[in-house]
Amino acid sequence: MKLFVTVGAEKRPFNRLIKIVDQYVAAGIFPKKTFIQTGHSFYRPKHCSSCSFLNYNDMENKVADADTVISHAGMGTVILCLRHHKIPILFPRMFSYREHVDDHQLIFAHTMAEKGLALTAQTPEELQKIFLNYTKLSKCMNPKQRRYHKNELLAYLKKTLDLFSKKGIKTHGY
Repeated sequence: MKLFVTVGAEKRPFNRLIKIVDQYVAAGIFPKKTFIQTGHSFYRPKHCSSCSFLNYNDMENKVADADTVISHAGMGTVILCLRHHKIPILFPRMFSYREHVDDHQLIFAHTMAEKGLALTAQTPEELQKIFLNYTKLSKCMNPKQRRYHKNELLAYLKKTLDLFSKKGIKTHGY
């Protein structure tokens, strides 16, 4: 089994997710074939492969090749997962941990989960439980049946951004 983890390109580190994944690989909960894209994080995994950044083609190949993708709740990664018929496990950056300037990733993750396009976890325990039950949980969420025409997906994402705006959450021009 291959696991790909990405934290995106946000300038703030996401050490919390990287440490959790690294600990779970060490404990044998996550597979040895885990690869983490660490971004601007300063924690370096000791028990699996990693790199700071990937170019688009390498990122696409990692998503396509992975059995499971764990990601921050970034729109680009979610779209890439859906393009490759993958249900990502979203572990959003949170304002309370100073991982982002607000909780828009948390809202986006829950929105994607409500639409049946992602699974979401906020704690290490939830992440472990979802990962260990991924096959069963994702089985009823078939992304192949949820193909979006590019314009439909863009309209849906715009609607989601508008919802953020109505709730007073800044999206920094996304």
